[in-house]
Amino acid sequence: PDSGYDYDSMCADVTAVLTALAVDPGPDYFRRPVVVGQSFGGNLVLELAARRPDLVAGVACIDGGTIDLRSSYPSWDSAASALAPPKIEGAMYDELDRRFRAMHPDWPDAGIRGSLANFEVRPDGTVAPWLTLDRHLKILRTMWESPPPELYAKLQVPVLLLPAESPGAPTAWSEAKPEAVGRALGAITNAQVHWFSPADHDVHAQHPDQVADVLLEAVGTLFT
Repeated sequence: PDSGYDYDSMCADVTAVLTALAVDPGPDYFRRPVVVGQSFGGNLVLELAARRPDLVAGVACIDGGTIDLRSSYPSWDSAASALAPPKIEGAMYDELDRRFRAMHPDWPDAGIRGSLANFEVRPDGTVAPWLTLDRHLKILRTMWESPPPELYAKLQVPVLLLPAESPGAPTAWSEAKPEAVGRALGAITNAQVHWFSPADHDVHAQHPDQVADVLLEAVGTLFT
């Protein structure tokens, strides 16, 4: 959509889905599920948990939930300039597929195909991102305007952090990640962490089985 990338709208969307799934009769985990988000999605599920702890048994943040853009980029313009996605529109799908596989030789095929599904494939074989640059920047702006540390003291449900350590990654966020995760663990009442290292930001695509195992184990321990 053209709009709705603010937390008020997105939390309302997720709340509507959870409310619909919770209609009796249904499994207990539909009535109070663990909600999982990756990257920006991690920040979003943390926001949801702070606003509606009655809806969730807990949240899991996969390399997200602690992304405080304002601590790394003091102005919105600096954040937008540094984090705008590369221009891929017009590239050939076959070439993009080749580049993805070369960049991520340890990813399973499903992870590659899942990432490539972020792009529309046109009749001439070129691609365009489903998420336009304008909408991508709206998401970044929401993240920049709402630092996660402001939520930590409000969280009443368990939080599982699954950060990915990427040695050599050049971004300011990667360098600040250990400190940010430590800050969250110290401020959230009931939080645990499971590091993936070395791992890519899209660790769910890189190591789907391992991520699933950690989440399923937490359902029987942290989120009980």
